[in-house]
Amino acid sequence: MATLTGEQIASTYKDLLQVSNSNAGVDATLRDVEDGEATASCVKLSTTAVAITGDAYITSGLRIGDTTTAPDDNTIEIKERSSDPGNPAEGNGVIWLSDGTEQGDDGDLIFERTAGAATVASVLNIANSDGQLEADEVLVATSITDGHVLTADGANGLAWEAAAGGDAVDDEDSATATSNINTSSTSLVNMTDMSVTITASAACKVLLLFHGSVFNNTAGKSVFVRFYDGATGLGSEFEVQTMLVACNMTAAPLHYFGDLTEGEHTFTLKWRTVSGGAAYTSYSASERRLTAVALTG
Repeated sequence: MATLTGEQIASTYKDLLQVSNSNAGVDATLRDVEDGEATASCVKLSTTAVAITGDAYITSGLRIGDTTTAPDDNTIEIKERSSDPGNPAEGNGVIWLSDGTEQGDDGDLIFERTAGAATVASVLNIANSDGQLEADEVLVATSITDGHVLTADGANGLAWEAAAGGDAVDDEDSATATSNINTSSTSLVNMTDMSVTITASAACKVLLLFHGSVFNNTAGKSVFVRFYDGATGLGSEFEVQTMLVACNMTAAPLHYFGDLTEGEHTFTLKWRTVSGGAAYTSYSASERRLTAVALTG
C-alpha cells in the first residue's frame, strides 16, 4: 500500500503496525510490534531498545556504540569499551573491543563465553605493533575453580575440569657435596655426605635419585654403589665400569622406586671398589647429589 489517502479503515487496519499499550504508545517496556488484528511480528520496541526474535538481514553496514558516522557497506563497526561487560549467562558469549583499561590491550577484540559454570575470555586478534603474541593475548580465564585444568572434552574441544588424582610429595630431602673423596674398601661403605632423612606420614612410595661422577683409578676396574634404608639394602648393586683408560670419569645417574613404611627413614648411598683399584668421585670438585622423595597417592 503506497498511501492511506482515500482508503477506508476497514480495508487498511490489518496492514497498520502498532504496539498494544492502552493507547499510551511506546514506553520503556519492550512490546511486540503488531498489525491491526494483533498478529505479532518478530520485532519488539521500547524507548531504549529493539529486539528481533527472527532472522535479521542487513544490506548495508552495522555500527555498534556510535551513531555519529554511517558505517561502510558490508561491515560491522564496534566502538571501544573502557570497562569489561558483565559475564555472559551459561551457554552465551559476548564480543567487545577493549581500550586497554581492563582486559586486553588497546584495540584487542575479545570474545568471552560461559560454559560449564566457567567464563573464559580469548583475544581474537594481535594488537601489538610487533605482531607477536603475549601471554595475556592467548587466554584469559575468569570464574574458574582453583585447581581445575584445561582438558580435551572428547569432542574436539576444551573444557575446565578438576585435576585428576596423582602422586603428591609427602616429604623430601637432598644432600649435595663437591669434595674429592675415595675409598679402597672392597666392602660397601657410606659415601661421604650422601645421607638424607625423610618422614612418611603413612605407608607410601619412595623415589631415590643419585647423580654424580665416579671412577676407578685402575683401567678396566669397576665401582659398585647401592642405596640403603638404614641397614637395609635397596635393589641391587649398580656397577660403574672404568674403561681402558685409568681414571676415566663416568656419570652415574641412579634411581630406586619402591614401597615405604610410615615413619622416619634415613637413606644413604654406599660404595666399594674391587681388588686392585680405588674408587673415586667428584673429580675436579664436580657435584654429587642424593635426593629422597616420599610420594602419596
